[in-house]
Amino acid sequence: MRRMPAFLAPVSCLLATSLLPACGGPKNFLNTNDDLRRENLELTRQVEDLERKLQQRLAQIQTLNERLHGDALPEGFDPPVVSGLTIDSYSGPVDIDRDGRDDVLRLYLLPTDQRGRMLPVTGTLTAALLRIPDQGEPSVWKEVSLDPAQLDDAFRDGFTGPFYKVEMPLDGWPGGDVTVRCVLRSAGAATQRAQAIYPVERPAGDATAARDGL
Repeated sequence: MRRMPAFLAPVSCLLATSLLPACGGPKNFLNTNDDLRRENLELTRQVEDLERKLQQRLAQIQTLNERLHGDALPEGFDPPVVSGLTIDSYSGPVDIDRDGRDDVLRLYLLPTDQRGRMLPVTGTLTAALLRIPDQGEPSVWKEVSLDPAQLDDAFRDGFTGPFYKVEMPLDGWPGGDVTVRCVLRSAGAATQRAQAIYPVERPAGDATAARDGL
């Protein structure tokens, strides 16, 4: 076997090195840059969200300190307080899978101030579905309770404005009207209550319990 001339060895090494990336496939620098941009954008949004929450918390602390030290309010100042609870007209039973049977009771709740304006709150919420027989006392059929963190997670801001969204499964409800009663207990305000009645749809021929059994 003939040996490679010594002066060709560096050239052959350079050629071999230049061919190595081709063995692993081409490197798509455009995709890598897109991924980096997305990561940077996500991080920027997270930082902005944290800064916004920090400023809101600082403003809350300042307000509490002013109340604690008894700073006088301007004459005629009427601070908003929770004075009512409304079950919005968009609320009602929903047939999610379109089989003719209502699956959940979807509630859009609006805590309001003394002027009837929607007011975000901190507190707890209880929503109960009631059995109301033709005779006898009503009883709770199903109940959902939201602690302050869960109530905060239920906050939404849609095209109709801000609201709290709560859903209650209707599986097992035998048909007929359902009554829902909501109780809101918020910090520094009186307990607010709201109640509504909704017809629950059931497909024709669906086996249901007798109304008297409710």
